[in-house]
Amino acid sequence: MAVLPPLSPAGTDTGGEATLPDPMQPPQVEAASTAKERKPHPSWRLQSILVSPARRVAIINGHRLTTGERVGGARLVSIHPDHVILNYQGRNLELRLPLVNLKKSR
Repeated sequence: MAVLPPLSPAGTDTGGEATLPDPMQPPQVEAASTAKERKPHPSWRLQSILVSPARRVAIINGHRLTTGERVGGARLVSIHPDHVILNYQGRNLELRLPLVNLKKSR
């Protein structure tokens, strides 16, 4: 019966012999790369829209914007009466005004 040499921890050299990783050890993850992957995307809140024959203005995250201006890394592409279109990293995003329930007077 042959006697096998003891396994060494992963990453150590046993004099030219192949080493095996310990299957019971958790995977090694670099903290810096994990933080980059979990980086949250910016968020935008459409608060108001003004559309008139003379101008179009949107209030997003408290900033007054016209077409072509930027907020949170996104460019305002177009302003419509009930929504705006933002372009963020090559993707168009639609922001709509929140619905408001109005009660009719009697």
